[in-house]
Amino acid sequence: MIEDIKVTEFRNKYYKFVQGNYNYLNVKTVKGPAGARAVWIGFDSLKKGTIIQHKSDRGYVDLEISGYGDKAAELLKANKELLLREGFSVAKANKSAAVRAVVPELDFHKPFEDYIDEMHMICKTIDKLEGIVTELKYEV
Repeated sequence: MIEDIKVTEFRNKYYKFVQGNYNYLNVKTVKGPAGARAVWIGFDSLKKGTIIQHKSDRGYVDLEISGYGDKAAELLKANKELLLREGFSVAKANKSAAVRAVVPELDFHKPFEDYIDEMHMICKTIDKLEGIVTELKYEV
């Protein structure tokens, strides 16, 4: 892997921002250099079998439910009222189902400081997803 210094710096500032402003969110920090494509940030979730992924280059945050990829429609049906109320959708994410929230895209090659307002919105969205994880109806 070839380090992309701008991505490494942006990622480190991202971690510092979350830890300084939203320390109750369990951001999964990765130490060391980052490659040009290392623009997804993970967060541990409260419920076993789930993880939150901020897919910054795609403009969304996913609450991924492991092993539920083929049951995304079932997940949506069982939780439609909750998801619609919160403004979330459901999508397949490889072998997982993802409860998805649309957020602004981030370009890790631009200065982190250009995205402070967006970062507050993103962190509040992650918190909102974490808040519904225990309400979701699905079988593990």
